[in-house]
Amino acid sequence: MSFSSKYDTNVLSIKQYGDHIVKVSMLSSCRVPGFEDDRNFSDKCTVNKCKLSNNLSRAKSKVIELALCNPWQFWCTFTLSPQKYDRYNLNIYKKDFMQFINNLNRKRDVKILYLLIPEMHEDTAWHMHGFINGLLDDDLVRNDNGYLTWKKYNDKFGYMSLSHIKNIEKTASYSLKYMTKDNTKNVMDLGAHLYYASHGLNTAKQLYKGHGTYNGVWDWTHPEGYLSVKTLDLREVDLSECIEVF
Repeated sequence: MSFSSKYDTNVLSIKQYGDHIVKVSMLSSCRVPGFEDDRNFSDKCTVNKCKLSNNLSRAKSKVIELALCNPWQFWCTFTLSPQKYDRYNLNIYKKDFMQFINNLNRKRDVKILYLLIPEMHEDTAWHMHGFINGLLDDDLVRNDNGYLTWKKYNDKFGYMSLSHIKNIEKTASYSLKYMTKDNTKNVMDLGAHLYYASHGLNTAKQLYKGHGTYNGVWDWTHPEGYLSVKTLDLREVDLSECIEVF
């Protein structure tokens, strides 16, 4: 079978994230489902470096997707008290944190949902940043410094802080600062995940995938690569006026 029959070219993909964000992608080459990849790749990077880079790229895309597609109350930072927990064991922390949430949710009508990114301190202790939804007024208190916090978490694990999300797009982009190559390697070395998310979160809706053209006035991101991307706000643009499908 020829190379060209295994690939489709100039594939237009349109996905909607949440209420008004749309991601338009144009792939210059897209593998047709059902064929193994038998191409010869360059040796410019090692297998481990390529795996690290690919995993980080996929994780960032998924974090952005889950952040934009779900209603979040707070941006949060979770830390651990050395008097209460082993700050250096991410796997135990993650397991016990998830069990902590599950136990609470069994007794609640409004479920607690989360999207969290683990990060290693300079002293190799772990903490997490991310998004949370479902906390009630009764769950929250002000600490001695005046910051909003969650008492039940503090009682079990240590410390945490909360801040109301005012702009989800900016907060979603900000969250990626914690997904660095160094941090990704630290997490992968433990066999852990690059992010943790509640089951059943909303994901992006595929509006279209096929052939078409984009006629908008906005430039593509990465227009020279095999994948060109543009993010549009449906409050500012009419898709039918800038995209033609066929």
